[in-house]
Amino acid sequence: MSALYVFGGAITIAAPNADSMKRGQAVYSRTCMSCHQPTGMGLPPLYPPLAGSEWVSKDASIAVRNIVNGMQGPVTVKGVKYNSMMPPVAGVSDRDIADVVTYVNNSFGNTGPVVTEAEVAAIKKKYADRNKPWNAYELDPDLALGTQAKVEEIKPENAEFLPAIALQAKRGKRVYQNQCTSCHKDDGEGDDYSYPALRGSKIVALGPNVIVPIILNGLQGPLVSKGLLYDGSCPRVGAWSNEAIAIGNLRRLADRTSPNRPPDFSLQKSDIDALNHIEGDIADLVTFIGNSWGNKMKAVTVEDVKAIRRDNSRDKPWTVKELELKK
Repeated sequence: MSALYVFGGAITIAAPNADSMKRGQAVYSRTCMSCHQPTGMGLPPLYPPLAGSEWVSKDASIAVRNIVNGMQGPVTVKGVKYNSMMPPVAGVSDRDIADVVTYVNNSFGNTGPVVTEAEVAAIKKKYADRNKPWNAYELDPDLALGTQAKVEEIKPENAEFLPAIALQAKRGKRVYQNQCTSCHKDDGEGDDYSYPALRGSKIVALGPNVIVPIILNGLQGPLVSKGLLYDGSCPRVGAWSNEAIAIGNLRRLADRTSPNRPPDFSLQKSDIDALNHIEGDIADLVTFIGNSWGNKMKAVTVEDVKAIRRDNSRDKPWTVKELELKK
């Protein structure tokens, strides 16, 4: 930025203009203080601090973009997770934005660069087509994920259903509509700030050995899908959990069918039929997801699901890192 000067290899930040700081403080008091507080310490766990924030010190353009478009979704600041909405700031000029960012950069113990009107105008021009709030991962992937490995996405291949799996995928579509569309939507694109896309997802591309455990146990974030960070959780399918309770708990049934079961344990035919129905639905669902919206995967059978379920003794949600080890 124009306010950075190098002397003998060290970077010195020019002192902010007193008038700019005074104007910036006035803008801050008018537009920012109710959430981030007079001290810049925020209101954990609702509103993050600006004092000592790694997001403030990393790149002034982050603050400018947040002011112009807002920010939504999970973000970690100074080791604390936040997941609230920052709306765009209305009624501010380019000079107002430059002044308030300069003020924040040089207040609350922060030491940062001076931001000019010209720089604000250039940032706004660069992102002129943006019409929705930013997500932390879009603003800075490294800060958004911290030390966690990035999860890159695989581009879809625009494949259609293969004739051999068309009927199974048709059944799976009905299961998907009953169980999944409220979060992941009919087009598999999910929601930009709450639910990740299944279209072109690396998680889907890892196959049934990863997808089936998610269905059985759920998934806990954080993960990245299509360049957005999600830090919520995907619960196991509720309807199937209710069925499991109705037939006496899926895990207990799995134990009964294991090679190590006590000799006096037996499954009633109604239990077996119910369990086969659930596993058939799972096989159909995974086949549908794995072959929709450009995804491509071989058909998943009931036997595949049975084998994966027998190996799945877990009683808590998976994480992305754990699932990648199962691929």
